[in-house]
Amino acid sequence: MTEQIVLGPRKPAVVVLAATLNFITTALCTAFGLLTLATLVFGQSSGLFARAASDLRSEIPSQTLSMGVGFVLFGVMCVSWTMAVCFAFVGVGLIRRAKIAWYAQIAMSVVGLLGFPVYTILNACLLVLLFRPATRDYFGE
Repeated sequence: MTEQIVLGPRKPAVVVLAATLNFITTALCTAFGLLTLATLVFGQSSGLFARAASDLRSEIPSQTLSMGVGFVLFGVMCVSWTMAVCFAFVGVGLIRRAKIAWYAQIAMSVVGLLGFPVYTILNACLLVLLFRPATRDYFGE
């Protein structure tokens, strides 16, 4: 009367590593977005942008420069939070063994090769490990 437990294939360590790195990046992007939001809110409400624009008096009117800084900060905030959501989805997808997450991680690692020197080494190692037969088999590739 002993039950036998049948387990699926073991999760490769590179999957856990890549998912953890994605979650860390999600937290950093979210924090950067919150910092940008705080700068946007407190900079506009305290008149910091208007004072900086008046100090930089040139051919650009101070109101236009102040609005421009606000639009740029809003854009940076939106990009930061969009990246946070993308990294979170890829991390969860890797943990849940989604094949699309494997492809997304490969694409993000290829782009990450541009971050010389630390990100180049990290993403090159991730790419090598993601293409190992055990990892490919885990995702059904």
